[in-house]
Amino acid sequence: SLGSEDFWKENWEYVQKDKFLKYNLYRRLQMWDTSLFVQLDDYKNQLIKGEKVLDSVIAVRESEIEIIYWVINKKD
Repeated sequence: SLGSEDFWKENWEYVQKDKFLKYNLYRRLQMWDTSLFVQLDDYKNQLIKGEKVLDSVIAVRESEIEIIYWVINKKD
Protein backbone atom coordinates (compact mmCIF):
# COMPACT_ATOMS: atom_id res chain seq x y z
CA SER A 1 0.00 0.00 0.00
CA LEU A 2 1.03 3.64 -0.45
CA GLY A 3 1.15 4.18 3.30
CA SER A 4 3.84 1.59 3.92
CA GLU A 5 7.50 2.54 4.01
CA ASP A 6 8.38 -0.48 1.87
CA PHE A 7 6.47 0.93 -1.10
CA TRP A 8 8.41 4.20 -0.98
CA LYS A 9 11.75 2.44 -0.49
CA GLU A 10 11.15 0.08 -3.40
CA ASN A 11 9.84 2.77 -5.77
CA TRP A 12 11.94 5.81 -4.88
CA GLU A 13 13.71 5.85 -8.27
CA TYR A 14 10.39 5.85 -10.09
CA VAL A 15 9.06 8.65 -7.89
CA GLN A 16 12.22 10.70 -8.44
CA LYS A 17 11.88 10.41 -12.24
CA ASP A 18 8.12 10.94 -12.53
CA LYS A 19 7.58 14.73 -12.56
CA PHE A 20 3.78 14.47 -12.42
CA LEU A 21 3.90 12.23 -9.35
CA LYS A 22 6.50 14.46 -7.67
CA TYR A 23 4.38 17.53 -8.34
CA ASN A 24 1.27 15.86 -6.90
CA LEU A 25 3.17 14.73 -3.82
CA TYR A 26 4.60 18.22 -3.38
CA ARG A 27 1.14 19.83 -3.70
CA ARG A 28 -0.37 17.34 -1.28
CA LEU A 29 2.34 18.04 1.30
CA GLN A 30 1.87 21.77 0.80
CA MET A 31 -1.91 21.47 1.28
CA TRP A 32 -1.40 19.27 4.35
CA ASP A 33 0.95 21.85 5.90
CA THR A 34 -1.51 24.64 5.12
CA SER A 35 -4.48 22.79 6.58
CA LEU A 36 -2.45 21.80 9.63
CA PHE A 37 -1.51 25.42 10.37
CA VAL A 38 -5.13 26.54 9.85
CA GLN A 39 -6.33 23.86 12.27
CA LEU A 40 -3.68 24.81 14.83
CA ASP A 41 -4.61 28.50 14.56
CA ASP A 42 -8.30 27.64 15.04
CA TYR A 43 -7.44 25.50 18.06
CA LYS A 44 -5.28 28.28 19.51
CA ASN A 45 -8.13 30.79 19.06
CA GLN A 46 -10.56 28.41 20.78
CA LEU A 47 -8.14 28.05 23.69
CA ILE A 48 -7.80 31.82 23.98
CA LYS A 49 -11.61 32.24 23.98
CA GLY A 50 -11.94 29.50 26.59
CA GLU A 51 -9.29 31.14 28.74
CA LYS A 52 -11.13 34.48 28.59
CA VAL A 53 -14.43 32.83 29.58
CA LEU A 54 -12.74 30.98 32.44
CA ASP A 55 -11.00 34.15 33.64
CA SER A 56 -14.32 36.04 33.66
CA VAL A 57 -16.04 33.25 35.60
CA ILE A 58 -13.18 33.16 38.11
CA ALA A 59 -13.30 36.96 38.46
CA VAL A 60 -17.04 36.85 39.20
CA ARG A 61 -16.54 34.03 41.71
CA GLU A 62 -13.72 35.87 43.45
CA SER A 63 -15.81 39.04 43.73
CA GLU A 64 -18.59 37.23 45.55
CA ILE A 65 -18.78 37.32 49.32
CA GLU A 66 -19.32 34.00 50.98
CA ILE A 67 -20.61 33.68 54.52
CA ILE A 68 -20.49 30.26 56.10
CA TYR A 69 -22.24 29.67 59.39
CA TRP A 70 -21.80 26.40 61.22
CA VAL A 71 -23.38 25.33 64.43
CA ILE A 72 -21.54 22.55 66.21
CA ASN A 73 -23.03 20.84 69.24
CA LYS A 74 -26.27 22.79 69.13
CA LYS A 75 -27.89 22.97 72.58
CA ASP A 76 -31.65 23.31 72.73
